[in-house]
Amino acid sequence: MVLDLRRANHCLDAQKRNGTYRDARIGIISRDFPGGSPYYRKGDVVLFSPDFELTEGPYLNTPRKSGTFTVEKPMSSEEIARQRSNRSLLTTFGTTVNVPKSYVDEVLVK
Repeated sequence: MVLDLRRANHCLDAQKRNGTYRDARIGIISRDFPGGSPYYRKGDVVLFSPDFELTEGPYLNTPRKSGTFTVEKPMSSEEIARQRSNRSLLTTFGTTVNVPKSYVDEVLVK
């Protein structure tokens, strides 16, 4: 678990250095996904960010938080370095959208 938190922290740092940080936070999957998932199981450390939907309002296509998350698995520092050597800015894999908030608990890291 501690190693997974370090991996997630390192991934966020790499995103900030690369200019690809998107308001992601560190979380833990609180329960298994229905139907099973090849990437996510209860207790896995993930990066998550809120999903947005475009709504009609006073301004056309106004973004509004949708009540769901996008979750991603952070790569290890070795995997990030390998991607970087190939001129890639990838730092995560297994992106899943529209994950209900009840499936992810935020972890506060000092």
